[in-house]
Amino acid sequence: MSKTKVIVIKDEQNQGKTTTMWLLIKALEKNNGKIETLYDLNNDRPMTMPATIKSRGFLVDFHALVQWNGKYIVLNSRGDYEDKLVHDTTWALNEIQPEYLVCAVRWDKENNKYWNAFNQVCPNTQYDRVCFWSEKTDDAKTNLQAKQATVEAIMKYRS
Repeated sequence: MSKTKVIVIKDEQNQGKTTTMWLLIKALEKNNGKIETLYDLNNDRPMTMPATIKSRGFLVDFHALVQWNGKYIVLNSRGDYEDKLVHDTTWALNEIQPEYLVCAVRWDKENNKYWNAFNQVCPNTQYDRVCFWSEKTDDAKTNLQAKQATVEAIMKYRS
């Protein structure tokens, strides 16, 4: 079994996996996490933390390396592209070898090619893995609160 613990945020397309990941990185930062690297995957460049997280609308996919209590956590929000999901996961597990890898993975009821591809590079027989669903509501005011509940569950698992 690998030393890397894998935390998966899964859901269908456009259900808030990336928003949940942004809320998670904010929570890590608030709890004395040091963001060592934050990279915009949509525009292929380094970036800084946004001041606020939107409840709806477009947020860029990102890679992040966070140091928290002497442990390294890699976050990868790009889970809607099969080939990039495989590449990003393989890179993190083999090159960085963090204590935790948090990644978004699209869940598709009709064709689970994203989940199947993820399982090929990160099988649960080799990695300690836990999955969380990204919660979503139709009300913009409660949408971030629903996602925050997922973030809190992840923070409890991780501590």
